[in-house]
Amino acid sequence: MMKFALFALAGFFLLACNKDPYMPTGPATYLELGNGDATYGGNNDAAAKLTSLKYMTYNIHAANPPGAPGTVDINAIANVIATANPDIVFLQEVDKGTNRNGYTGDMAAELAGKLKMNFSFYSSISYMRGLYGVAILSKYPLKANKNTCCRKRTKRTSSAYLVWRW
Repeated sequence: MMKFALFALAGFFLLACNKDPYMPTGPATYLELGNGDATYGGNNDAAAKLTSLKYMTYNIHAANPPGAPGTVDINAIANVIATANPDIVFLQEVDKGTNRNGYTGDMAAELAGKLKMNFSFYSSISYMRGLYGVAILSKYPLKANKNTCCRKRTKRTSSAYLVWRW
């Protein structure tokens, strides 16, 4: 039941507006995204089963703090997440190589490294010189990730959902 609830939450989490005019208008497109990241949290088969799972959703606004326009502060975001100490984090507005505000790195990968969590990034659109989308950070290995881009509902919107296993 817990996994089904998380799948449903991930689906709702990933419904987003996409103004890219090149999104598909036909049937859903399935994108296999590999086996995910299993850097941390593995070898836990002998551990007791989880009785609860703490999750967090966080719109990081391309790591641009409201009080400092034109800058990027990955450390502030990492501190917020570390203080909350969730098992799984769903991130929105994540940049990868865009050069927005002078940042050319991979925000999801950098946050995962600072927090010692596994990550998967899912691009919604091409933006500037890179990609813009959502990401998942997890204390547990992420396996069998699959992103599905659904057909456009109107000229201005589209949606996607994500299924993953751990």
